[in-house]
Amino acid sequence: KDGVVTLRTGQKVERRHLHKLTAKQALAYATLGSDAHSRLLEGIVRLADREGLPAAAKALAAAGDSPGVAFFLQRLARLEPGLVKAPQAALSDAPTDEAPRRADVFVDGQDGYATYRAPAVAVSPGGDLLAFCSARKAADAAATHIVLKRSADGGATWSKPQVVWNDGASSCHHPCPVIDRQTSTVWLLMGWHRADDTKAATGVFATHSTDGGRTWATPRDITATARRPSWRGLATGPGIGIQLRDGRLVVPCHHSDAQYAKPPYASHVLFSDDHGHTWRAGSPTRPGSSLCQAAQRVDGTLLLNMQRLSGAVRPCRLVATSADGGSTWAEPTLDKQLIDPGGQASLLRYTLPPAFERSRILFANPASARGHVRLTVRASYDEGLTWPVERILYAGAAAASCLTVLPDHTIGCLYERDDQRMTFDRFTLGWLSQGKDALRKGYARTPATTPAPAKSEDPNASAWTSLFDGKALRGWQGRWPIERDTLACRPGTGDLWTAERYGDFILQLEFRLAKGANSGLFFRTANTRDSVGTGIEVQLLDSFGRRKLSKNECGALYGCAAPRVNAVRPAGLWNKLSLLCKGSQVLVVLNGQKVIEANLAQWHTAGRNPDGTHNKLRIPLSRMTRAGYVGLQNHGSLVWFRDIRIRRLPR
Repeated sequence: KDGVVTLRTGQKVERRHLHKLTAKQALAYATLGSDAHSRLLEGIVRLADREGLPAAAKALAAAGDSPGVAFFLQRLARLEPGLVKAPQAALSDAPTDEAPRRADVFVDGQDGYATYRAPAVAVSPGGDLLAFCSARKAADAAATHIVLKRSADGGATWSKPQVVWNDGASSCHHPCPVIDRQTSTVWLLMGWHRADDTKAATGVFATHSTDGGRTWATPRDITATARRPSWRGLATGPGIGIQLRDGRLVVPCHHSDAQYAKPPYASHVLFSDDHGHTWRAGSPTRPGSSLCQAAQRVDGTLLLNMQRLSGAVRPCRLVATSADGGSTWAEPTLDKQLIDPGGQASLLRYTLPPAFERSRILFANPASARGHVRLTVRASYDEGLTWPVERILYAGAAAASCLTVLPDHTIGCLYERDDQRMTFDRFTLGWLSQGKDALRKGYARTPATTPAPAKSEDPNASAWTSLFDGKALRGWQGRWPIERDTLACRPGTGDLWTAERYGDFILQLEFRLAKGANSGLFFRTANTRDSVGTGIEVQLLDSFGRRKLSKNECGALYGCAAPRVNAVRPAGLWNKLSLLCKGSQVLVVLNGQKVIEANLAQWHTAGRNPDGTHNKLRIPLSRMTRAGYVGLQNHGSLVWFRDIRIRRLPR
């Protein structure tokens, strides 16, 4: 009542705090209601009272696969460690070369609707596939409905359509589901367009289901907090939303604003920190983008992949990142690998260490500059920086798509094809990679933010070497204090240099800057007593918020190349940096964003950069040694470092 739940024990708890219940409290909450499922759980509670939580956990594990059972098993696994293992589906044993299994889900002219558009597919907490779309009764009618079909057999067969929302003559469109794994709730945010096309003609509505999508709450208008005063057009997705690791629900959106230069569109996200009860709009990206999807990187940053609306000499996708869960966005950049004719694409987190041996993000779109054909699925192992794996899923006419991961970790894709149907394809990672990649659970922790060489990784490359693990300072020349598992750079302690020389390598570290702090990461330094003259420096500087990027900002090759974006976080927050050196190629990734990609061979003249500007180098970068010492600069500022490791690469 009024958002408050009374437990069997008499304790009152707000619904938005239910995910914080202890194991016993969660079981007490399960007794509310009079349906068969609640009676089952009530019996389990009595068992817990008589024989303890271990007996209740075993009974839950044997109770079958349902959203409620999954919810309480997850709570027990998290809140009572060692009591019960959270349920995990086995990996698919399908042959890696098996062709995708294909089934039509929505076909124009069938089930009472003329057309179906804007696919979205998600897996319910109970394991069923839920396929959503916008359905139109007549091809020339304005009104659309949100409809849903369900599959209990992995996409082989589908139910009859279920109408989730019908608002009469008004248009209900762009369904965007997001699964709250902490409460086993399916949230669905939807765009809405008033039939009379008045000034307040667009909005966003939210509904939810607590029984895996079988029944839905009455949609409620959340437009007041989902839009800003100057925004006119407003739409969700289309596609899916995600839940961040801290529990935040994130739904990608886009809007129009008359204040923007043409095209007057930009992307943003809606987010909820109270499990869907309230929603807020984050700041927009730079104008010029539209339909978008999001994924969370290993380091916690949010990656937004967007339709590009302008300057399409070579049409491709736009990407932006957020270090604060979608509240603000860094400057968007072009991903020229992702050729795109425009429209709805799909971005999906597939695997994440340590549950799996490496990080993988998937992307799907019509990979063509000439039209909506050649639906292609790609895989990235470095958090979306490169896409070395790709395979055509459907070579014919194909438009909007949406990816999902099934309980057995096969991959599903719901997409529009042949201008008349919406199809679901199910396939394996082995098929996608043509046998070159396979899933292994918990095999090894592979750092996903590591920038990878252009070619596939050499299996003979050396393993990672820890240069600082928070406990001991090994393999260094110099002495810095260790403070609370961090390496502290304090005035007067000098620079710190590796004892060994490194040529081709990948280095990773985290650093935290005090207000106004200045430091640097030297590499390939021939003479540690002349680091500026014989080495290369990646600038580490408190330059958060600066719009004008110079060759002296954080992430720059100091004096030689400016960072592409200002990716440094505010002073006091930890930053993650990856540095790759391979021959003359240098790649710097800061907080998940590629800030430097340089070819040292382009620096031919001492004291001069390729763009004609001046630098202080007495030797051009092209002639500097290809192996040298790695150093941390002491510039008289307070800087802290942690988790420093390096991996040699074969020459």
